[in-house]
Amino acid sequence: MPSTRRNMTLRSKSKQSGAVLLEALISVVLFLVGLIALISVQSRAASISAQGKYRAEAAYLANQALGIMRAQLPGNPGTPLGNYVCSPCTSANNTAGMLSTWGPTVASTLPSGVASIAVAGSLVTITITWQAPNDSQHNFTISSNVYN
Repeated sequence: MPSTRRNMTLRSKSKQSGAVLLEALISVVLFLVGLIALISVQSRAASISAQGKYRAEAAYLANQALGIMRAQLPGNPGTPLGNYVCSPCTSANNTAGMLSTWGPTVASTLPSGVASIAVAGSLVTITITWQAPNDSQHNFTISSNVYN
């Protein structure tokens, strides 16, 4: 009988000899899937952070233009708001004082940045558009009443 028991022990060991290797392989695959998922999440977080930065820059630039208009108008009571209209805003087509350099600042601060200013009565609407590489186009619009 001892030889039969010994044969059974050898057979069961030979059947299980690859199980540890298979378990190790599965754990490595699961680890790699988790690592790839972590890298994907990190990449997406960086992209969202960049979008937030561009949106904050656009808001700052739009408010800067409104501030320039409000600062210039009280000293020049005869200046009509229509002088600030531009689409797109460049140094050539916006001759209203300090805003002549504002359009090029938008273009140099934001990727593919373009700004436009529309005026309807005392309501000024500023729209800034930009498009980061490998991303869709984004817009930021602000409207405010500016009185002369």
